[in-house]
Amino acid sequence: LNPQLHFHKENNSYELDDVGLLMPYHGPGVFLQFFDDETSISAEFVWGFELDLYDFPIEIFVDAGPSYKLDDPNALSLTSSFGVRYKF
Repeated sequence: LNPQLHFHKENNSYELDDVGLLMPYHGPGVFLQFFDDETSISAEFVWGFELDLYDFPIEIFVDAGPSYKLDDPNALSLTSSFGVRYKF
C-alpha cells in the first residue's frame, strides 16, 4: 500500500503537440508492506513526471525518490515506480 500526496507543477509543464501534457510533480508518501511475520512502514519523498493524454482517460507516470524505513534506522533506500492511472 503506497499513499502519496502529489504537488503538480503546471507552470513547468510541457505540451506534446496533440498527444498530451507532460507535467512534473513531487510530494511525500508512506509505504506500507505487509508480510506473514512482519509489517514495515517507510516514509518517502518522490519526484516524477505525469503524461496526461488528451484523447484517452489515462495518465502515464514515472517517479523516484528516497525512502526511509521507520523501524530500521539503517534502511535508507531509493524507490521508483511507473504505471498508468485511469481517470473516471
